[in-house]
Amino acid sequence: MAIWNKKRYGIAQRHRRQLTLQEAYQIRDPDTNQNILWSKRKRWGLKTNIMVWESEDTTEGREALLIRDEAILDAFGKFTVIDPNTNEELAIFKRHWLRSLVREKWTIRDPKTYEEIVTVQARSLPISLIRNLRWLPIINYFDFFIQFIRLQWDFLERQTGKKIGFFDRKFTIGDNYILDFSEDTANILDPRVAVALGILLDTAEAR
Repeated sequence: MAIWNKKRYGIAQRHRRQLTLQEAYQIRDPDTNQNILWSKRKRWGLKTNIMVWESEDTTEGREALLIRDEAILDAFGKFTVIDPNTNEELAIFKRHWLRSLVREKWTIRDPKTYEEIVTVQARSLPISLIRNLRWLPIINYFDFFIQFIRLQWDFLERQTGKKIGFFDRKFTIGDNYILDFSEDTANILDPRVAVALGILLDTAEAR
C-alpha cells in the first residue's frame, strides 16, 4: 500500500466543530502536501480507542488502523496497534509514567514477546522537567509562556541507542508535527506503528 511506503509523515490536529468533544488528526504526505489519513478520538472518557481511516478529507473512509486503549488513564498509558483489516496486532505502546514525571518516555514493544524494540523519549530533559513542574507556583506563574515551548521526541533503537527517527512539533499555530524515520535503514519501525505513536504523542501527552 502506497500510504505505508514512506519514511516521513506530517501530522496536524484538526477540529471539525468548535464545540466537538473529540480530537481529530489529518495525516499527510509532507512532500506532496496531500492528505492521506484521517483520525479522531473522544476527548473525554475512559478507555477511548483511536481509529485511523484512509481519507483525503474529514470523512471516514476505509479503516487503516485501530489504536486500542488498554489502560484506564493515559497517565498509565498502554495501547495496542491493530490492523483492522487482518486483526493483526502490530505493536504495543507503553508509557513509563514514573520516568515521565521527569522526562517523558514511551516504549514500542513486540505484541507477542512484549520485548522492547524502540525507546521514544523527549529530546530535552530541561524542557521536559519545566513542563512537568508547571503546577509549582513559581513555575506556574510563567505558564502562559511555557505552553509555547515545543516538546520534541527522539526514536532510539533499543539495543544500540541509535537515533532512528524523530517527531518534531513545527513552530505554527496549532499542533503540527513532522514524523521522520528516514534514518531507520534497518526498517525496525513499521510505518503504521510510527504514525500511530505520533498521534498518541499529541493526544495522550496532551501537548
